[in-house]
Amino acid sequence: MTSKKSTVIISAALTVLGVAVFTFLQFRMYRYFYFFDNYPNRELLSIWKGYAITISSGIFTSAFVTFLIARGDYFYERRKSLENIYLESEELQRAFAKINYIFPDEPKELVRDLLGEIDGNERHEEQNKNLQEQLKNIEAPDKAKEIHDAFYLQDKHDAQIKFKEYLWEHTKDDMKEFFTTPESKEEYLDKECKMKIEKYSQELDDVMKSYITFKEVRTKELTAAYGGLDFVFANKSIRQHIFEKLYEKQTKQVKKIKNRIYYFESYFSGNGANKSLLFDWVWELQSSLVSEDENAYYRQYLYDVDSEIVQVLIYAYGKVNPEEIPDKKHYLITTKPGWMERMMQVQSEE
Repeated sequence: MTSKKSTVIISAALTVLGVAVFTFLQFRMYRYFYFFDNYPNRELLSIWKGYAITISSGIFTSAFVTFLIARGDYFYERRKSLENIYLESEELQRAFAKINYIFPDEPKELVRDLLGEIDGNERHEEQNKNLQEQLKNIEAPDKAKEIHDAFYLQDKHDAQIKFKEYLWEHTKDDMKEFFTTPESKEEYLDKECKMKIEKYSQELDDVMKSYITFKEVRTKELTAAYGGLDFVFANKSIRQHIFEKLYEKQTKQVKKIKNRIYYFESYFSGNGANKSLLFDWVWELQSSLVSEDENAYYRQYLYDVDSEIVQVLIYAYGKVNPEEIPDKKHYLITTKPGWMERMMQVQSEE
């Protein structure tokens, strides 16, 4: 595209120069300059004038034809380069659209601590089994007990207790009436807690797996497309806008995800971090992709990038189909608990 731009600029400059020289000579504007008006050899001056008119008219004609041809080629290349940005951004959007998310009904801190505690207890159990196997080879009971007491890992239940307390506090009063004894209450909370653990553990696994797919995502095509942008007019402002609002936003987000892929893969290979830390990393990535209001969560990143992709189309074609303009409601991920009740209350008040 740069070569087309250079051809347009050079041919336009030569066209203007040819017209200026031809006009200057043809209309004898040199009369107003003392040097030419008092030149002693009029015949020589007339010869050079005819020569200069012929040359300047030739430059003008050839430059103008070149300009007309180059202008068409330039605008074609301009559209193609902007379309390349559009297409490469769309390709990355498909990868982001496949990301899974986790939205607990309870405060994320409680869920994080619960998953971390369960994960830690499972690892304790595995280590304790290995310890028991090793103790079988020690014949001295006192020595075996000493090693057992020193290295045996006790399970923790603090996070689970807090999580159950939260569940009970937010259980509806009409539901609480069914659990009249401490045993029935504890049985209910155990069942609910177990269900939540299974649900959130699976969701966390699904989210991490969706991020791992970014291992195959590349941004070099987008970089090449951005590097090909070179406009005759408003080059700096257009490139800066696309860089800040689209190119940099996409490349930074891909890099941010890729920086966590190693840890997610390590977890699935059995050598990863505790789930509480993994949950924090997932939530950090999720926070840069998602927005929320009182009633729902939205794919904010996809919405923002799609909005900027539309702007690229406007740069390319001067206008865009109104149906191409994204509507945030189409980026809904899921609603929040109680949204229906809140909507009904708003409608009743109206």
